[in-house]
Amino acid sequence: MIQHASIDDSTLFERITRHDAEAFGIVMRRYAGALYAFAFRIVGDTLAAEDIVQEVFINLWEKRRKLSPGPSLRNFLYLAVRNLSLNHLRMQKNHLAQTNAYLFEQKAGLWVIEEERYRLLSEAIKQLPPRTATVIGYSCDGLSQEEIARKMGITVATVKLLKSHGIQKLKKILGPLSFLLVMMK
Repeated sequence: MIQHASIDDSTLFERITRHDAEAFGIVMRRYAGALYAFAFRIVGDTLAAEDIVQEVFINLWEKRRKLSPGPSLRNFLYLAVRNLSLNHLRMQKNHLAQTNAYLFEQKAGLWVIEEERYRLLSEAIKQLPPRTATVIGYSCDGLSQEEIARKMGITVATVKLLKSHGIQKLKKILGPLSFLLVMMK
C-alpha cells in the first residue's frame, strides 16, 4: 500500500490512464467529499449532487485513456462537476418549463370544455318555462332552495317541484349530454 498523501495528482492521473484501480480509489477518496460539497452548492439537492460526483468519477474511469486533465487533476475534476451541475440546472429548468406549458394547455382545454358545457346548458335552460328556468338558473348559481323561494316569493315545496320538473325536462332536451346536469344537483 502506498502513502496516499505523498502521491501527487499528476502521478495518480498517469497511473489511472494505465488502468490502476488503486490510484483511482485514492483520487476518489481525496476529492469525493469536496466535489460533493461543490456540486451541492450549485444544485442545492443532495441526490443530484451525489449523482453528479458519481458521474464525474465514472466518466474519469471509463474515459481514462482519452482524457488529459491538463496541469491540474483537481481543476479538471471541479470543472467537470461544475459543467454537469450547470447541465442539471438547465435540464431542470427545461423540465419545469415543459411541465408549466403542459399544465397551461390542460387548463385551457378544461376552460374550453367548461365554456361549452355552460353554453349547452344555457341553451337548454332557455327552452324551459320561465319560472322553471329561473329556479334552475338560481340553483346553478349555488342558491339554496330556501334562498330561491325567498327571492321568487314562492314556497320551498314549489321550488323543489319546479327544480325537479326542470331537471327532468333538461334530461330530455340534452339527451346523451344530460351528464352536464351533475353540476346542478
